[in-house]
Amino acid sequence: MLKHQEELSQQKRLLESVLDTPSTGFWDANLSTNQFRHSPSMLCMLGYEQGELQVDCTTWQRLIHPQDLDFLLTSIDAHVKSRGEIPIYAKVRFRSKAGQTVWLLCLGQVVSWSADHAPERLAGCCIDITQQQAAEDQNEFQRNELQQILDAIPEYIFYKDNRNNILNCNAAAAASIGLTRDQIIGRKASEFFQDADKYFDDDLGVLTEQQMRLGKTERFTDLLGQERTLRVDKIPLRNPIGQYDRLVTIVADVS
Repeated sequence: MLKHQEELSQQKRLLESVLDTPSTGFWDANLSTNQFRHSPSMLCMLGYEQGELQVDCTTWQRLIHPQDLDFLLTSIDAHVKSRGEIPIYAKVRFRSKAGQTVWLLCLGQVVSWSADHAPERLAGCCIDITQQQAAEDQNEFQRNELQQILDAIPEYIFYKDNRNNILNCNAAAAASIGLTRDQIIGRKASEFFQDADKYFDDDLGVLTEQQMRLGKTERFTDLLGQERTLRVDKIPLRNPIGQYDRLVTIVADVS
């Protein structure tokens, strides 16, 4: 029995040492007593020295952005209601000692239940993802900025793959179809255009030749049966491993 307890203690110390790094930390919240046990790194990630801040469950919650606290509590509630089937998983903004935002990925689970099946104790870890979140935010900003640029162009712009799926389009292209971007993206071009197979064969030719086709004039019959004259540019694109499997089609109505 003593040997087993010693092995468990060693495993616990090993786990705590693994989780106690500059960018990770563990926590243990006793809901009955409001006690909040944590690794030293938990406060260090927020800019506090050891012993500088006395933390219990209530104090810890005050360090969380109000919107994210609601999200975290919702995640905990879902975990409890599922009896642990749904894990606690939440990206949470904390306020550091200097007043800056620190993003932590919070993971955990109930480790002790009361006799009436209420959670008594939660435990888990937090990972500092501030840099990763900043990169994601920058990527999102750039995507939105690119979409604004595309939407300012009067020509119809379609971004498609080699299966004729529309991956993106600009506002002018969406308006020409009479739907929103969200209603178009992910659907086959054949759902919106007559003679779509002919145009798709031409797309595949562009991808096979790996060459742009610019200034091609095409006669086009829209879904209302009206004939239009279009000037079409097609530009093949490579994926990260060098395969040409996508293209941008720029269409100007010159009827």
